Amino acid sequence: MYFNVSSIECLRREFSVDYTLTKREQVSFLARAFLVSELKKQGFSFDFNIETTPKGKPYFVNKRDMFFSLSHTADFVAVAFSLRSIGIDIEHSRKGMEAVVNRFFHSGEREYVFSQAELITAASDEGDMTSTQIFDRIATQLWTVKEAYVKMTGTGIANNFSSVDLSPENFNPNQNYVKENARIISYYDKEKDLFVSLAISLV
Repeated sequence: MYFNVSSIECLRREFSVDYTLTKREQVSFLARAFLVSELKKQGFSFDFNIETTPKGKPYFVNKRDMFFSLSHTADFVAVAFSLRSIGIDIEHSRKGMEAVVNRFFHSGEREYVFSQAELITAASDEGDMTSTQIFDRIATQLWTVKEAYVKMTGTGIANNFSSVDLSPENFNPNQNYVKENARIISYYDKEKDLFVSLAISLV
């Protein structure tokens, strides 16, 4: 398993971008260029032609045993690849996550977010974070885990996003645990205020 994160600004400098494309198309081009570049750096050389399944999971047409995933925010792109199905998601800490948690999370995940936020708030000596900010940070990390998981499975957000409970036992900005036949790896880059989460299939 391999993954890397780069700023869009750095990728623009590294790769020639057609500025007649829409911003979305430019980011898509940069993400794929970044992926191919990282694969080549790791010694891989094959036809990098990409297609997508009917549910939107991308794959290499001529190397189906190499799995990959892409994610981006407004200013960063993440790529991951593995010989097992993999998903990656990146996200800056989001505000107002309570409505998202109530609507999209599994009941076990909702319990996890609310209980962990309450515990951390009660035990926290840090005066720089409010209880709402703590809640939003916990929920954001779990959101990226869920996004990475559905990318790994290829089911997409619209299909059973709330049907699996992917919550860990306790909150930590750096997570590494097994849930639903997947290895979940997640970490928080404080400098960038960025959560990066991966899900790698164990089957």
